Amino acid sequence: MSYYECTRDKKKREHLNFTERQTIERMLREGVSKAEIARVLYRNKSTIKREIKRGSVVQRKRNPYESKRPNHQEYIEYEAYYADVGQRKYKENRNHCGAKNKVIRCAELVAFVEEKVMSPEKWSPDAAIGYAKSNEMFESIVSTKTFYNWIDDGLVKVKNIDLLLKLRRRPSRPRQERKKKLGKSIDERPKEVDLREEFGNWEGDGIVGKDQKGHLISLVERKLGIGMLFNVGDIEKRIRSFL
Repeated sequence: MSYYECTRDKKKREHLNFTERQTIERMLREGVSKAEIARVLYRNKSTIKREIKRGSVVQRKRNPYESKRPNHQEYIEYEAYYADVGQRKYKENRNHCGAKNKVIRCAELVAFVEEKVMSPEKWSPDAAIGYAKSNEMFESIVSTKTFYNWIDDGLVKVKNIDLLLKLRRRPSRPRQERKKKLGKSIDERPKEVDLREEFGNWEGDGIVGKDQKGHLISLVERKLGIGMLFNVGDIEKRIRSFL
């Protein structure tokens, strides 16, 4: 099977790989159009155009036509696409993409905060950054939260052990659990129930169908293991019928 008849997953939308770039180079040398290359590789035509532009370099060849004119060009320049050039430029672009860390850009501020925190006065990062911000000492200023994140990530010399202990305040009232209580928990049942020695201890559960359509209720007697299943249908419709 030739590469014109090859199949490819149309849903896959990853970056072009080196094999695809080699295919583009080979097909261009054979005079295949960009639209046909895009169809074979199951890629957008704009993707192929950008790749060809990225991987093309200027080449020179001798002019096959001779002329006695003084402005006759001995060499002709033209652009040719090469897969290795496109792959190299792709890797270079990938290395330069993404958000750049602000630590390098704020090197002067970082050095100032490190000096104040490590000094005998033991400044806090918040105090050092606030002092630098109020006095407009540096062009690039970050928030205290960002600097604490740099400390946790190990991007600065200051460690958590170098910081003063944070003030811990006792809350005015105890924290309440935000959980709906729909009756007693199963953990509160007597321990005798787990032994399965006494008849009459039933365990129930509910099953809801897709899109909240259809409801089943199961009941199992723990000692005998006998179960019953009830089809209650659409509960909402049943409730409306009683109202």
